[in-house]
Amino acid sequence: MIRQIVRNAVMQVTGIKQLDDDKSLVGVEYGINPVDFLYIFEMIGEALERDVSCVLAEASFEIMTVNHLCEAIGKYMSIKHWTAN
Repeated sequence: MIRQIVRNAVMQVTGIKQLDDDKSLVGVEYGINPVDFLYIFEMIGEALERDVSCVLAEASFEIMTVNHLCEAIGKYMSIKHWTAN
């Protein structure tokens, strides 16, 4: 569920439909404008009804793959005892 939410947010903000879950979203391959990540995280947060921007607080750039984002969000949700809506 989280994976689909992340992928949908990226697609809606950037128009990118084909994502490799292990490739960096901040790399030159996708050409995503850095400001777009504000909207992507806002959409993910709205879909989960949670503020997920906190997963970036202590993360490095390596978090910016679909797989790593899903893992970090899932881990944060389990720590906070949240469930995906």
